[in-house]
Amino acid sequence: MPRVLLIEDEASIAENLLYALRTESFEVEHRLTGGEGLEAFAEGGYDFVVLDLGLPDTTGFDVCRKIREGSEVPILFLTARDSEVDRVLGLEMGGDDYVTKPFSPARGGGADSGDSSALQRKRKKGGSGGWRGRLRRCVLADRSARA
Repeated sequence: MPRVLLIEDEASIAENLLYALRTESFEVEHRLTGGEGLEAFAEGGYDFVVLDLGLPDTTGFDVCRKIREGSEVPILFLTARDSEVDRVLGLEMGGDDYVTKPFSPARGGGADSGDSSALQRKRKKGGSGGWRGRLRRCVLADRSARA
C-alpha cells in the first residue's frame, strides 16, 4: 500500500483528502506544519508527498527544498497560490505537480487531463503511473468538488 505524507494546515481540506486517499487504499499520514512534516518525512517510508505552500511555520517551498536535499520522492504542491510565478518556481524547485485550490478545470482540466511530471517520468521508465495516477485523481476530484 503506497504511503502518502499530507502536509496541510487547513483542516477541512485535509479531512476531505484523507478520506478520499484512504478510500483509494493509500496509507496517509497528515501533518499540520512544515516542521512536523519534515520530522515525519525523516522517519522515512513515504512514496509521495502532498504539500501546501502556505504553512503556518514555513513555506512549502522551503519544505520541498529540504526534502530534495536527500530524496526524489514525488511532491505535489496543493496551494491557494495560483500565480504563474509560484507554479514555475514550485516545479523548478523540484515539485512534480502543482494544483491550485480550489481546483479550476480552466487551469489545467479535470482528473483525466494532462500528466504531472511524476507520471511522465513513470511512463518513460515503462510504467503507467498506477497508484500515482489514482492519487492525483483523488486530489483533483476534491478540488473539483470545491470549485
